[in-house]
Amino acid sequence: MSFRTLATLFLLLAACSQPALPLDPVYDSDELSSLSATFNSIAISPASVALPGSGSATYSGFFGGNLGAGGSVLGNLGLSADFGGSSVAGGLSNINVLGVAGVEDQTLSGDVAFTGWITGTTISALGSGNLTIVDGISQTGTASVTVFGQFRDYLGFYDAVSGTIELDASSIGLTGVSLEFYAQ
Repeated sequence: MSFRTLATLFLLLAACSQPALPLDPVYDSDELSSLSATFNSIAISPASVALPGSGSATYSGFFGGNLGAGGSVLGNLGLSADFGGSSVAGGLSNINVLGVAGVEDQTLSGDVAFTGWITGTTISALGSGNLTIVDGISQTGTASVTVFGQFRDYLGFYDAVSGTIELDASSIGLTGVSLEFYAQ
């Protein structure tokens, strides 16, 4: 079953009951689908309501998406927002490439950091880092990311953020991978 199919099934279930967000620091494909459905059911924060003019917030969550060959990529995401400076900084870690059956095929060591800005209730960021395949062969490659997101209201105002990540690490076989992220 694909990531999109699982997310759709969980979205239908979420219409009946809102699933609790797990505090597990490492997400598997079932949790990813459940959280995807949860965040897709949350209304996007109205652009007419201004973010705070000062202060900061830290968000923790996950990212994931499908690969063209039937596998998927899953990992953790951290993001800090500086509302006074209209800036964001964060990173991707604990990156795993999963096979068709959802079995971990490759663990990638390394982190990908990003920095960017806040405009209204949206974020835009760019980043890079080195990733190394640690299972079987040891191959290192540079990864670049483009991050676009939207602050969301979950339990309060702007207490969650979600969006998309474009990942390119062609030297280790991940070229033009589109991912989604969710954090609170």
